[in-house]
Amino acid sequence: MNHVLRAKKLRESDEPIHYNCAQSLFVAFSDVLGVSDERAFAMGANYGGGMMHGGTCGVVSAGLMILSLAGIPQEKAMALLQDFFRDHGTTACTELLTKAAQQGVTKKVNCDGLVIHMAERLDAILSA
Repeated sequence: MNHVLRAKKLRESDEPIHYNCAQSLFVAFSDVLGVSDERAFAMGANYGGGMMHGGTCGVVSAGLMILSLAGIPQEKAMALLQDFFRDHGTTACTELLTKAAQQGVTKKVNCDGLVIHMAERLDAILSA
């Protein structure tokens, strides 16, 4: 299963386990990280909700960490960060959620979209 499909399945899961945005990416890319799904899940525990305080979106934090651990050069990581900022106007969780709410988009739909978009971007970078 590819990373994007795996991230989608995690976000759609109706299991009692909830995968926050960072956990969804870490688990989807656990093969790249070289860790078990359980370890990947634990790695992302404190990154949801913008590091639990509305700061940097967990999707951004997880994306950058995945690239770092995959040995991707800093220039490509910086390009990913700049692209995210260009596309969304911010990297702050609270600002992303406020913007979504103003547009009538629920938190789940917004965060699911950010996870899938980041998974697609990471796959593109990792396969280049």
